[in-house]
Amino acid sequence: MVGAGAGMIACVALAWGSATLSAAPQDGALPPAWSPPALPDADGRAQVTEVNVNRLSGVCSAWLANGVRVHHRFMKEDPGRVVVTINVAGGELLETAAGRGITHAAVVAWRWPAARSASRAQVAEFLKGRDLRVEGRTWADGMMLRVSGPVGELEAGLRLARVLLLEPAIEARALEDWKRAEADRAERRGREGREMIQEAMSDLVFPAAEVRARPATAEMIRRIKLDGQGGAQAWLDERLRTGPIEASIVGDVPLAEALRLAGACLGSLPERPRVSATTYADKRKVERPAGPVKAWRAAHGGGPEGERGRGAIKGYVVAGFFGADVKDLDDHRALAVGARIVQTRLNQRLRAGDAPDAGGDGVAKAIPATVYPGFGMVLAAAGVETGQTDKTLALVEEVLREMSQEESGPTEEEVRAAGAHREEGAERYLTDLRFWGGQLASSTYHGYPPDEISRAASVYREMTPARVMSAMKKYDVPAGRIGLMVEPGKEVEPR
Repeated sequence: MVGAGAGMIACVALAWGSATLSAAPQDGALPPAWSPPALPDADGRAQVTEVNVNRLSGVCSAWLANGVRVHHRFMKEDPGRVVVTINVAGGELLETAAGRGITHAAVVAWRWPAARSASRAQVAEFLKGRDLRVEGRTWADGMMLRVSGPVGELEAGLRLARVLLLEPAIEARALEDWKRAEADRAERRGREGREMIQEAMSDLVFPAAEVRARPATAEMIRRIKLDGQGGAQAWLDERLRTGPIEASIVGDVPLAEALRLAGACLGSLPERPRVSATTYADKRKVERPAGPVKAWRAAHGGGPEGERGRGAIKGYVVAGFFGADVKDLDDHRALAVGARIVQTRLNQRLRAGDAPDAGGDGVAKAIPATVYPGFGMVLAAAGVETGQTDKTLALVEEVLREMSQEESGPTEEEVRAAGAHREEGAERYLTDLRFWGGQLASSTYHGYPPDEISRAASVYREMTPARVMSAMKKYDVPAGRIGLMVEPGKEVEPR
């Protein structure tokens, strides 16, 4: 059930549709040779107007004259390699019901890279033989273009990135392929218990009219058009022309060279507002329900076999409470340690048979709010075999409540073990170029300084039972509690 639980938490985190798509095969003869034009400014450092150094993390953060934010971190953990991450703020955050899903459609221009001056086949031919990887993804509040590869190919990669930022083209065939696959996926969603968790949680905590917190339906996807007013191409062009941009260059490249190339590539884009933690603040205001909120949802069909050799999973329970925003990192980290302890205790109780109907192991996580303030969550989930979810939900809720009580709160030993687990994860991520690239390219936007990334391991190492209990008490209050049961034959019935 570990895999199933992790999937549920991922759904709750609204991380749908972020997978990278590979280029589709091309038919016909070899396309005419094409190469992205040279960067316009030989010394892009002239575009750099402000620089500050974050001493703990070693990150240099700069502003370019056109309002683009750029971060650099020198890393030799992957010798000779570099990762460039470019985030354009907005995306799904700016969508309406009439255009839900259009950001995912727009990013087809990066997932299957093409430009007005070069077809998908020509771009693919340019990349052939080069150790360059181009990725396009969407987040709930932005779009990401990433180019990674050897340092020797960095300038070529940025030349291509500049073309994809200035004149991207969504090819009709690529869009239709995406629409067909995504509509089919949308129609399948909800047929199994695990697949329903995302929609059920969204229905539970977000207003009914808030389409941005829910995946696009098959009908929404099919009505997306390519051209004209309201089309995916126009949406992409407008986002890239006006959207605030935050980027990072991470890897085995010196600061001077990184700033030169960033200035030449990103500094030549149209002027735009500087990104900040208040960017699109008016679009982030969503009313949170007064809790406790609890609901049932019908499940159709069974799930996977339980990990301990028991029967198929037929239902799921999720319990928790609204947690911290990403700007409140100290609270979030204390909640993350608390969630790890909850997971350990929950699995001990499940294995002891305290909930006879439970199947497999449970999982618990703390998820900070990065898009909609107030919607961070601490959630614990478990599967059930018989569809009788009440006892299992009661157990999960009991384990959560223990963490706020003096007589049953976290012990020194538990905090030490959970903190060590989180510290190990933080240390592992700190050597990952892609992790740093993604974190830095949204740090100003999401309101946390780069040094906070480096501080994570020491915070977990120094965590105390009192700090964990304090955070759990602060957020685990009746008005913020959440409960969800997914079981066969039950209709949605909020209470």
